[in-house]
Amino acid sequence: MKTKNILWIFFNAVLAAFGGGTLAFGPIELDPPLVLLFGIGFGLLGGGLWGWALHSPARTRALGTLTLAFVLALGLLSIFQMRSAGQLLVKTNNRAANFEQLCQVIQAHYPYLDEKNINWDETCRRYQPLVQAAQTDSEYHALVANLLAELGDGHTGLIHPHPGEGRLYFGVGLRLDDGIVIEQVGNTARSAGVMPGAQILAVNGLPAEQALQALPLALRVGANDRQSRERAAFHILSTSEDFLELTYQNPQGPVETVILRRPQNPPVPSSGQNGESGPLISAETLPEGWGLIRISTFSPRNGHDLIAEFDYALEEVRDTPGLILDLRGNGGGDSRLAEQMAGRFFAERFCYGEDRFRQRLPLRGWSLRFAYCVQPRGEIVTIPLVLLMEGRNMSSAEQFIAIFRESSRAVTVGRQSGGSSGNPLTFPLTGGGLIRFSTGAFYTRSGLLVEGYGIQPEIHVSYTVADFQQNRDPDLQAAQAELARLTALPASRK
Repeated sequence: MKTKNILWIFFNAVLAAFGGGTLAFGPIELDPPLVLLFGIGFGLLGGGLWGWALHSPARTRALGTLTLAFVLALGLLSIFQMRSAGQLLVKTNNRAANFEQLCQVIQAHYPYLDEKNINWDETCRRYQPLVQAAQTDSEYHALVANLLAELGDGHTGLIHPHPGEGRLYFGVGLRLDDGIVIEQVGNTARSAGVMPGAQILAVNGLPAEQALQALPLALRVGANDRQSRERAAFHILSTSEDFLELTYQNPQGPVETVILRRPQNPPVPSSGQNGESGPLISAETLPEGWGLIRISTFSPRNGHDLIAEFDYALEEVRDTPGLILDLRGNGGGDSRLAEQMAGRFFAERFCYGEDRFRQRLPLRGWSLRFAYCVQPRGEIVTIPLVLLMEGRNMSSAEQFIAIFRESSRAVTVGRQSGGSSGNPLTFPLTGGGLIRFSTGAFYTRSGLLVEGYGIQPEIHVSYTVADFQQNRDPDLQAAQAELARLTALPASRK
């Protein structure tokens, strides 16, 4: 047989193997070993058919036509499905057409409409006349932001321009169990006497909780009331006006009211993506002897190799009798990074949950489910673990929590996580805007839907304004007490 015929048979065998594997992985949704067998079987069948067909010009033409038809059909199907998801051929020249396509995309792909009891068609109809009356792209973007906020989803909303763009931030708030404190103080507020840890009592004459509700809808969107208030607290000291009236109480100080005014040259907000001089993941050995690793993010940063930072931190504390993983303040990022970090604590592969999709898409191999699994990595660390968690943990941070909660590899301590997952895609708007929208509903191994509910810690700890102001860390205290209990148990009971 000629060399070119052998190469042609090999090419078509590979094509058939790819098609068979995709069929098994996507529409049929078989496990990986069976996907491999399907691919090998289709490859052998395709190669055999072409070996048989090449002996006859008529058979060669017929099989060639069939192969071409398969490739074209697959290509057309992919284009149609990608367009239905707003990933191809999006109408951006006309606001009304763009809005109609956006509504269709959300209706087809958003995974939580039934769970949240949302009539999306009716919601879009309410906004349609407002969109038609919009005079500028900025007005259109604001309407879309409000529309998407009605979904109550931290992964769905306007990302460009950001809803907070143009607002002046005098500081950043943090919602605790019994109030809101100022976690970060801007220069203007600091010059006026406001200190970190000050309790926010009122903003512009509204009590703090009412001030949260007075913020623009897009700045307080959340999958539940708890998450909505968490997100709103971050923005509570921001304004689009030239001044903000703040009533506050510094630690051990009296109640005061101050007018914070826009400076002549306000600082340009930082994206937070660059400029971190130190590591984003750090370790220390506590005075009591326990190891502590703080994991501030799972989002890639320029100049930071998060896996290397984690491994370096782990080496610093791996000889301690017990380890605390501090996830507080971590809003998520890349689940693959989270899984690689977790892989240092597992001796075998562990699948902890899955995304479930409403529609099949080629970018996911046409599968309606995607399993998340941890693979062992490097030298396995077996010391007892405690994981600190809180309401600001969302997305990939919640997947990290799910890994340890579902496997019982660590004891979780703190407060309920945010309850926000979505595997989002983006959709372009007329006028250069961009939104993202959830497409995948994440369920843990035990069947828990994370969106809107979050993950409960095994040991709940209250965190109060007094704790924050007096620099007490009840989470860390509870974690150390739990490690003391775990290390005191006989090995058979750990």
